[in-house]
Amino acid sequence: MHLRSILPGFVRSSEASRRSKTTRLRLDSLEGRDIPSGGYFRIVSYNIASSSGAPRTGLDTILQGISNEHVNGRTEQLDAIALQEVESQATTTQDVANLLNAIYGAGVYKAGTVNGASTGSGTQGLVYNSQTLQLVGTEVTIGTATTTGQPRQALRYKLHPVGYPSTADFYLYDSHYKADSDATSQMRRQDEAVAIRADSDALGNVAILYTGDFNSYSSSETFYQTLLGAGSGQANDPVNRPGAWHNTATFVDIDTQAPANTPPAPLTGGGLDDRFDFQLNSGELNDHVGLDYVAGTYHTFGNNGSVALNGDINDATNTALPDLANRTTILDLETTVTDHLPVVADYRVVVPPAVSSVQINGGAAQRSRVASVKVDFTQIVSLPATPANAFQLIRQSDNAVVGLTASVMTDTATHVTLTFTGAVSDFGSLQDGRYTLTVLANLVSNANGSLDGNGDFTGGDNYVLASDASPAPPTHIFRFFGDLDGDGDTDAANFLSFRDVLLGILPYDPALDFDNSGSVDAADFLQFRNRYLLGSI
Repeated sequence: MHLRSILPGFVRSSEASRRSKTTRLRLDSLEGRDIPSGGYFRIVSYNIASSSGAPRTGLDTILQGISNEHVNGRTEQLDAIALQEVESQATTTQDVANLLNAIYGAGVYKAGTVNGASTGSGTQGLVYNSQTLQLVGTEVTIGTATTTGQPRQALRYKLHPVGYPSTADFYLYDSHYKADSDATSQMRRQDEAVAIRADSDALGNVAILYTGDFNSYSSSETFYQTLLGAGSGQANDPVNRPGAWHNTATFVDIDTQAPANTPPAPLTGGGLDDRFDFQLNSGELNDHVGLDYVAGTYHTFGNNGSVALNGDINDATNTALPDLANRTTILDLETTVTDHLPVVADYRVVVPPAVSSVQINGGAAQRSRVASVKVDFTQIVSLPATPANAFQLIRQSDNAVVGLTASVMTDTATHVTLTFTGAVSDFGSLQDGRYTLTVLANLVSNANGSLDGNGDFTGGDNYVLASDASPAPPTHIFRFFGDLDGDGDTDAANFLSFRDVLLGILPYDPALDFDNSGSVDAADFLQFRNRYLLGSI
């Protein structure tokens, strides 16, 4: 065949067609859902001993240090701080929010609004990162404050992690139980625990955090056992360290009071000898659904057990916070800002694996030859022994199934590159047509569950990526030989590019090599001509 004898007619018709049509580029190599970043939340319970007004100087440095501390290899900007001994939400709690906003930006942190009734030592409060958590509804006060029973109302908050479904919502109780070890004080602590459990049990099986200054001396105390008692609101100790906590050396690493022997008045002294401050959680924070406690993250900030019983938190023996350049400053401030140490724990939303993107032809726009489809997952996943079995690629016009070969690569997530074999492929490329890709949920999973194909954060549904059906222009996975710009047709602009490659004006383009022979020749031209005459797919 003499190519120059047939090219002129094509050139004339193509030039006319090109003048009537503008070449379009559609880069649709990335198809997937948006996954909220992070998914981790750092929550603190902290008695700041500021019931008379503003917090003491240095609290902001301590709170920033909590954000900057590496826990299980992660830092995490504070998401919620349950405060005890604040004057009111409008004064002390807002002051704490303002301190954090001076560090992280105006309006980032917000304060609760409801004050619980109190018979002394102020009330409790909540400061939360409004970019990561939403306060749902109105805060609820729990119990009745009296001089003979519960001394302060507890506060209950419902919080929603931003960007996640309501299954990740959780409740947070913030309490300041009656102090002292006498029988009457223990009874008053029990009054509060009974009120809280009556309220939490009524919520049903939901994720709950019980935070606050418990003023507890032993896990055998009646009020503490009430919190841990059977029922839908049953609390768990994340570190599972029952015992007689008061003045016992084996518990010094979880002690929270007192950071100093002789602190500034009116703070309580005596050195580390009590586990007063807690974050307990319900079973729903350990069930691998919605929000979960991250094992190994519960700790007393600044206390790793290297300080002796009754010692000061800033003793030279303290080896805590090794990753913070200002650790000495922070440990010093913990002896003057308040008479408690903060209790910190991390939580995360358990998100099942999903498909983050599908890349066709390595991201190239052309659909002249489609030799690969790459599927990127959001996490490391387990696949069948023959990974290709987890994928189906079907031509829409006749339901023909494409033979697949899968190449798997894993870094922080799993990436699978699919190539094509069998009757629905031509020389390593898909045949012409529109295709539907399905990733099978029952064959893709990890510890977080099976594949979430439809982006609703619930595993168990297939991921489906389908080209638009005719007569709409094709999208996503389709092949039409000669379509260099991915617009679903073989037109004048494509012909001129083909002509220039065929005649050697432009370098070899593998997208125009129909039979993958290593050259663009007469055989490829005949294939191109057939599509050109057909026009579009």
